[in-house]
Amino acid sequence: MIASRGRADKWNGTDWLKIFGSLGDTLNDVRISTFDNDQNPSATPFNSNMATVLASDANVFADVEAKLLALGVTTVNKLQIPAGGWGTGLPVPLSMGLEDAKNLFTMLLRIGVVANAAERAAYLTSTPFSVVRVSRTPTAPARTPALFTPASVILRDTTNDELALEPALTALVQAVQSAYAADYNVQVMPTVPNLLGANVDFGGVCYVLNVQCSGDNRDALYAGTQPTVVFTRPSDISIVVGVNHHLTGMATYSNLVIYNGARQVGVVGVNDDDYAGSADAFLAGTAYESESGKFYAYTFARNCTGRGAYCAEVPSTGYPFLPNFDPLMPSMSAGLFIDRAYVHPETEVGPKNGMVLSPFHLRLSLRPCPLMQPCQNGGVCSDDGTSHTCACAPGFTGTNCETRIEPLFCDSADTREAFVDEVIELLEAEEEYVVQKGAFNFFNVAQCQFSQTCFFQNADGTHIEALMSVAMHFA
Repeated sequence: MIASRGRADKWNGTDWLKIFGSLGDTLNDVRISTFDNDQNPSATPFNSNMATVLASDANVFADVEAKLLALGVTTVNKLQIPAGGWGTGLPVPLSMGLEDAKNLFTMLLRIGVVANAAERAAYLTSTPFSVVRVSRTPTAPARTPALFTPASVILRDTTNDELALEPALTALVQAVQSAYAADYNVQVMPTVPNLLGANVDFGGVCYVLNVQCSGDNRDALYAGTQPTVVFTRPSDISIVVGVNHHLTGMATYSNLVIYNGARQVGVVGVNDDDYAGSADAFLAGTAYESESGKFYAYTFARNCTGRGAYCAEVPSTGYPFLPNFDPLMPSMSAGLFIDRAYVHPETEVGPKNGMVLSPFHLRLSLRPCPLMQPCQNGGVCSDDGTSHTCACAPGFTGTNCETRIEPLFCDSADTREAFVDEVIELLEAEEEYVVQKGAFNFFNVAQCQFSQTCFFQNADGTHIEALMSVAMHFA
């Protein structure tokens, strides 16, 4: 993907406001005009030549365009600086000029998803383009300005949308929650349909409202989260569940990126090729199985070992990175997700807010039992998500079954005698048993700790279970 667009920062009379907002529509790989080395229009914009003029005056643009064409340039692209504002609703003019207190403008060229890593490195090492600034001389004949105003933008309305897929997306979120509920606490974090703002279409609105637009691009719609991506423990993971906008026909390309919020830099990202098929396992056997290809469920973790193919590792050090979460400095250690849908085939700009479905961010942390594995000596752990209990194996006690119960040995003749008398008294009180004293042989065995008393049996070995159960019952 290639893109070029105008940017502006604004002087408010005292300070620079870092608007970093787009001035209008983008020259993307669909809309840009390019030519080959023989000055012929090229069949593809990739590895081709282009000439673009960023200007605020139609006459200046025409002058420069004529010079470029005379030099053999086949076609010239135009990026307008709307010096007089954007017309109805956005009438605020831009402050033009070379003086220190005037607004700053730039033309930003972006590349993305380069197939050849070596070519990408070569491009970044020696960028194959030049930029020149053209200004009229003080002695040039005066003429009436022909400012580009109002500057129009392409409407985002389309004939299709994703709204009918909402039940399937909800079912996918529930399926992911169920798959992890046994071992993880699962929090569904709020998402934002348009990170620029509900009513912000592009940087011109940001310019008028004096707010940061974070390098917006009308080629895309930016949905995502606030800074809710945190890694407190190495075992923490985030799963983003959403719609593959490319396969729904709402974009020619879509991606998902985790950002370091404090540094405003992408840490790791995946695109619609990477997460294709990631929802299949979760929707298998459901009413939405046939639609699973239109969705994704992608995992982000510190370590993806054992987590399957649909997982991206998020580094905690190096660059770029997302540090471990620090509750004392939350804004410096939390990240955010951005789901971007690029270039609707109908409009050649990004889809309209409200016509695509926003992703869900599921934040997962291990429950106490699988996280700590606290129960010792064969104890069985259960938890409510925040605290745990241990069901101890016979012979052990304590919060984590850490204490062995010491055996109670019946070595005392007086203890044995008193116990036999008690059993006889209890049995005969029911008037159902006749018991002869002296018909019992005792064992000095460690097993008596289970009932806190001693086991015995009849002299001929009979009635063992009955006598044992009675002894345990009345202990």
